[in-house]
Amino acid sequence: MKKSNSEIIYPENSSEQRFKLLAEASFEGIFVHNGRIIIDVNNQACKLFNYSRSRLIGTPLRDLISPSCHKKLIQKIEKDATTAYSVVALKSDGDPFTIDVRGKSLYMAHGKIRIVAVRDTTKQKENEQKLIFQYKLATLFQSEKTEQYTIRRFLHLLCTAYQFEIGEFYRADLENSRMVLAASWYEKSHSDLSFFMEQSKGTVFSFGSGFPGIVAETGKPIWTDNYENSPFVRQAFLTATKIRTINCIPFFMYGRIGGCYLLLSEKDNIQPVTYLYSTVSAQLGQYLEAQESRKQLLLANNAVRALPLLVYVINSNGQVLWSNKGGTGQIFCSGSGLRTTPELGDPVKKILRKGIKVIKAGSLLYRENLQCSGLQGPEGKVYEVVITPLEKNKQTPFYTITVADITERKKMEEALNQYSIHLEEEVHSQKQELSLAGEIQRGLLPEQAPLIKGWEIAARALPARSTGGDLYDFISYSAKTYYIVMADISGKGMSAALLTSAAKAIVREKIQNGDEPGLIVSRVNASMYNDLSHLEMFITLFILKIDLKRNTLTYANAGHTRTIISGETGKNPVLLPATCIPIGILPDTKSVTETASCLPGSSIVLYSDGFTEAVNTQQELYGEERFVSLIMKHNAESAEQQVAAVFNEVTAFRESEQQSDDCTLVVLKSVFMETNTILQPDPQEADRLLSFIDNELKNYEAGLRSDMQLIAMELFTNILSYSLGINMETGKSNQETKPVSFVMQIHSDRIVLDFKNTGKAFDESLYKAPVLGTEQIGGYGIFLVRQVADILDYSQTGTENHWHIEKFFRRPAYAE
Repeated sequence: MKKSNSEIIYPENSSEQRFKLLAEASFEGIFVHNGRIIIDVNNQACKLFNYSRSRLIGTPLRDLISPSCHKKLIQKIEKDATTAYSVVALKSDGDPFTIDVRGKSLYMAHGKIRIVAVRDTTKQKENEQKLIFQYKLATLFQSEKTEQYTIRRFLHLLCTAYQFEIGEFYRADLENSRMVLAASWYEKSHSDLSFFMEQSKGTVFSFGSGFPGIVAETGKPIWTDNYENSPFVRQAFLTATKIRTINCIPFFMYGRIGGCYLLLSEKDNIQPVTYLYSTVSAQLGQYLEAQESRKQLLLANNAVRALPLLVYVINSNGQVLWSNKGGTGQIFCSGSGLRTTPELGDPVKKILRKGIKVIKAGSLLYRENLQCSGLQGPEGKVYEVVITPLEKNKQTPFYTITVADITERKKMEEALNQYSIHLEEEVHSQKQELSLAGEIQRGLLPEQAPLIKGWEIAARALPARSTGGDLYDFISYSAKTYYIVMADISGKGMSAALLTSAAKAIVREKIQNGDEPGLIVSRVNASMYNDLSHLEMFITLFILKIDLKRNTLTYANAGHTRTIISGETGKNPVLLPATCIPIGILPDTKSVTETASCLPGSSIVLYSDGFTEAVNTQQELYGEERFVSLIMKHNAESAEQQVAAVFNEVTAFRESEQQSDDCTLVVLKSVFMETNTILQPDPQEADRLLSFIDNELKNYEAGLRSDMQLIAMELFTNILSYSLGINMETGKSNQETKPVSFVMQIHSDRIVLDFKNTGKAFDESLYKAPVLGTEQIGGYGIFLVRQVADILDYSQTGTENHWHIEKFFRRPAYAE
C-alpha cells in the first residue's frame, strides 16, 4: 500500500490485515489514531458521524467531540481505558449525540497507535432517562406529601428531564367551562422568566381560548415551535423572553378532562413529547383521582364522626350496635355506659316501634320530634328523631337512628316567623317608596317628542329596576331653538328619583337667552355640586342645541357616553367625546361648547351606558364598538325603527342575563335641512344668492353646487326681468316691486328650491323650447332649467307666483 503521514501500512497476510477485516464487520465505530490525527476508520464510524472516510482520515479526534468533553476524552485515551465511558459527540450537521468510548494502545512496527471503539448510546440514554424519570415520578405519586407540593415537584421533574424552562399546571373547572392555573414552576437561573411568571398568576382560560382552553375542548395535546402564529394569548409576555417551543398536554379524571400541563422551552429543537401524553398523563390523572377519593372519604368519615347528631345503628329490638362520638353521651340509651349492646331508652324505643311499622309499609324513613324532660334529656330540649332502614331485606333488619338537637332551630324558626312579619311590612313600605319613586321618574320623562321641522325624533327608557337614574328631556326655547338633554345619575331608588327631578328642573332653569350648551353645563355644576358631593353621587350630562335659524348643531358633554352621529353608509361615524368631567366631581367645572354636523339622512344617537355595559350569559361585554356597528346597520331606517332595533338586538344579546343598568335611547334623524333668505328686487342680489347656495351646499359635490346655482340664477333673473319688469342693466322698473322669497331644502336624496314673488304672472306658452336659427327672444333660461332640474312646477295664487324645483342626486357626498 502507498505510504503517507496519515495512513498506516497493513502488510498483506499480517495480523493487522485481519484486524482491518474484523473492524469492518464490527457494529461499533472503529478509529485508528496515532496520537494526533485519525489515520483509519471503518464504515460504521462514517455512518455514526455522517462523514465520508476521506473526510475523517487526517482529522484530529477531538474535532468530533463536544468541547466540554475534550479533556475527559484525552485523559481516558492516554490511560488506555478498556471500560466504556460516555462523551457527547457531534455529527457533520452539528447535532449532538451520546457515545460510549473504549480505547486500547497497540504497538506496530513503525510505532504506537491507539484503537478507539465508539457506540451510539443516545437511545439508551433516553431510555435510561425515562426509567429514572418514571422511578422518581412513581415515588413522588406514592409519597404522603401534600397535593400542592406533589404537583410543583411533578412540574420540576418534568421540566428538568425534558429541558423545559417553564411548567404550568391547570385544573379544569367544568361547572364554569374554564381552565384555572393551579401551580407553576420555572428555572430561576433565567431571570427574564420571573416577570412572565408574576404576570401569569391567577390566569384563567375559557374553554376554546388559548392553549389550555383548546386542549380542554378537544382533549388532544398541542405542540408548536412558532408561537407567533399560534393561539397562545400571552404573546406579549413571550416576546419579552426567549421562549420558542410550547407543549400543552391534557390529563383526564373519571373519564372527563381534568386539566392540562403547559411546558415552555427556550430551545427551538425540542420535539413533541408524545410519550408524556400516553404515560405520564395517565399517571397524573390516576394520582389526582386517588387524591380526590381520599379527600371525599376523609370528609365523609369526619362528617359522620364530628356530627353534632347522635347516630346509632340498632336492630329491631332497639339494641345499639354502633354509635358515633356524639352518641356515646347515651342520653337516649339505658344503662350507665355504652357497653357491648346497650338498649335505647324507652322514649326512643316508642318512636322506633312506630317507625318500623311505617317503614315496613313502604316508607323510606320515619321522622318525629321528641320533647325531653327529666331523665330523657336536658329540660326544655327538643330533638328530632329520624329512622331509616339500613338492610331492609334481612330477617333481622338493621336501622339507623339519628337524633338531632333542634332546640335552637325551633327558636330560630320562631324568630324567623316574627322577622318575616316585620319583613313583609318593610317590603310593603319599600314597594310603596319604589312605586312613588317610579311615578316621579316616569313623570319626569316627556310624554312625546317635539315636532321639529326637518327632524324625526324617537326615545325610550327602560330602567333596570322599578326606578332608574337616567333622564332625557326636550326643551323648546323658541320656535327655532331646541335643546335635547340626556343625563345619568349615579344611584337608584328614591334618592336618585328626587335627584333626577332636581337635575331636570335646574337644567331647564339654566337655559337662559338661548345660551350655548357649555355655559349651561357649567351653571348646572355650580348649582348641584354641594348636594352631589354630600350624597357622594355625580351626574353625567349631555346637552345638544339645535338652531334651525342658523342651521347649526352645538353640544357639551359632561362625562356622558359618546353621542354617535351616523354618516353615510360606508363612511365612519362621528363620536362626540366629553368636553368636561361629570357634574359634582369638582366645584368649578368649565365646559367648552363644540359644534357638530349632521347631513340629511343621518342620525344623532344619544344613549346611556346600559347598552354598552350589557353582558350575556358568558359574561361578554356588548361594548361601544359593537353598539356603533349596530347603529350604522340601521342608519337608513326611521328614528322609531332604529330605537326598536337597538332594544331588540341588545336584549337578544343578553339572553337570560338580567339587565344590570338603565337603558335610555334618543334618536334624532335628519330628514331635511331648510334654509331661506329674502332677495331684494335688484340684479346685484344675484351674487348674494350664488354665495348663499355655495355656502349651504359646501359639504356636497362641486357639480351639484354648480347645477343648483345655475337653476337659481336663471329663475331669479326671469323673475326680475319678466314678472317684476326690471331692466337688468339699470336695475329700474316701471312698476312697484316687492322682495322675492327664496327657500332651499336639503334632503338625503334631493335639493328643493322655492321662489315666491308678487308680480306679473308668467305665460308658460311663451317659454317653449328655443328653435335654433330663429330670432326667438326669451325662453332659453327656462329651457335650460328644465334640462338641469328633475322637477319644475309653476303656479299662481292670487298675485303670488310660485316656482318649485327639485334636483335629485344619488348620495349626499362630502366634498373631497
